[in-house]
Amino acid sequence: MNVSAVVHSDPEIVGGKPVFVGTRVPLRNLIDYLEGDHSVEEFLEDFPSVTREQVIVVLEEIEASATRARSCLTSTCHYAWLALAGVNHAPAKKMRHPDPVNRRPATHSLRRC
Repeated sequence: MNVSAVVHSDPEIVGGKPVFVGTRVPLRNLIDYLEGDHSVEEFLEDFPSVTREQVIVVLEEIEASATRARSCLTSTCHYAWLALAGVNHAPAKKMRHPDPVNRRPATHSLRRC
């Protein structure tokens, strides 16, 4: 199930904050509960209009997003370490743009990560 099937935003419901579909329970409440060391069970007891399936879909999406972010960060860190070590991992590209001071083209080298 897609997260958009369990969480939505409507300007007429709680001022447009993301809420669980079919409820007025903001997604932020779940996040606050988990950050406050409360269990999913406690959240479900306090907000019976939210289903366990809805919470599972949201948590799976959060986990997938975190995995994608770690992967991106790892790749970025890898290239940063290579750059610090002086390793040329990509061919330099030449880019020309006007020099605002001298009003003439300037050449700069950009490395892509």
